[in-house]
Amino acid sequence: MLTMPSVTTKSGEAVHAIVRHGERMAGHILAVIGGVALMFVGLGMGVTMMLLPFGIVVGLVGVLLFVWGIVGHLEKRGNDTSAR
Repeated sequence: MLTMPSVTTKSGEAVHAIVRHGERMAGHILAVIGGVALMFVGLGMGVTMMLLPFGIVVGLVGVLLFVWGIVGHLEKRGNDTSAR
């Protein structure tokens, strides 16, 4: 197996950090858009009596996806200090 030596530079690490942040942001934006779309589909399904049970489920999944897209980036960022 042919491997190339690992070259890490400050600019290379910065580019990777920017790409990771952009991917995370794109995922959250897609979750918000998908959640809104599912809420509208669930609302449309809920108008008819036949699809009401499915509309409720689809609408709630849309709400959960929307909320995750909005607040999913809020994670606990504490110092990882364990008792020594």
